[in-house]
Amino acid sequence: MNISGVSGGFIPAAQPAQTTKSPEPDSTRPGKVQEVNADKPVDKPEKGVLRLLQSGHFSGVADVRLRINFSEELAQLESGAQAENLENARNELGTQLPTSIATLEESLAPSEAQATEFSQLGESLVNSTGEALDAFLADEAGDIAALSTSLQSAADAYIADIQSLLELDAAEPSLAAFAESFSALLDNLQSNLTSEAQVLPEISAPNGNGAAYEKFLAILEQINEPDSTTTPETTDLFV
Repeated sequence: MNISGVSGGFIPAAQPAQTTKSPEPDSTRPGKVQEVNADKPVDKPEKGVLRLLQSGHFSGVADVRLRINFSEELAQLESGAQAENLENARNELGTQLPTSIATLEESLAPSEAQATEFSQLGESLVNSTGEALDAFLADEAGDIAALSTSLQSAADAYIADIQSLLELDAAEPSLAAFAESFSALLDNLQSNLTSEAQVLPEISAPNGNGAAYEKFLAILEQINEPDSTTTPETTDLFV
């Protein structure tokens, strides 16, 4: 409880009453209760250790033991980073594919009679690829190879429809350029979907005490195995 200061002197009755001014609160005096902003996040020590671990501050046995101690927190960070990768892949496809279609339309310059169907074909391609990717992301056992085949088939069908609509030769340079750009987009999408989210630097080499290092490394490898149910061994944060 915050208590205002009170004058310690006794005022005799014969003297006129004096008004004493409470001293200004001194936040530096020991024993004073300071106000705390409840909206301000508290930086727990564990978060500081995690940041140091991510920056490669620790080495040898300490590095391995901390990875064990914080395996659950690190798994959450990796999951979040992977989700961000997938979201970026989805956004990239949704941005670059319409751009490629617009470039193709500008290059081929369909007539007014052809323009509506041309636009509908492009919208259909964007929607079908988006739906296929969303279905893949929603399925934990999603097959990347099957997704790639599905997207490529949709692009091939789109090219064939445009070729038929505008009565173009199969070797039309604009169609070839679109096919090439879609292939590059697909390669980049596959890369984003398969890349592992790295939240830690490569594990450090032993730094003395090789027996302990190998022991903890075996525990860490077991924890990191897919479908592992190993409970992390609690160890001291520092050695």
